[in-house]
Amino acid sequence: MTVMVIIGAITLERMAAAVPQGRKYVRGLLAEGGAHHDAAELIVSELLTNAVDHGDGVRMGLLVAEDDDRHRIEVSDGGGAGRTPKVQVDVGPDSERGRGLLLVATIADEWGVQVRAEGTTVWAELLRKPVG
Repeated sequence: MTVMVIIGAITLERMAAAVPQGRKYVRGLLAEGGAHHDAAELIVSELLTNAVDHGDGVRMGLLVAEDDDRHRIEVSDGGGAGRTPKVQVDVGPDSERGRGLLLVATIADEWGVQVRAEGTTVWAELLRKPVG
């Protein structure tokens, strides 16, 4: 394993309008395009939406890091009122909400949650596939 290098980090207002801003930011950082980058944008969208819906505080953070093998995306919020984010398995077929972390868990090669007194961070990693 090589050392992860932060390639970008921003602070966003914890509001729905920040979700497309976060996607655009990640798209700019990972400008190569392709399925891997589409997956990164989807992960960012889901994590930011969860932070908006379930977090506390006025702001949320988005961090993107990489090493030779993977990209890591982290979204931090103000806490989520003591709740640890988890995959919902009991979402009804007609429900329009509740599948965000299930999508992240399905798309990401690894993901997890860090809950601290100052807030909650949900992270996901995508392996960089060899070209060719």
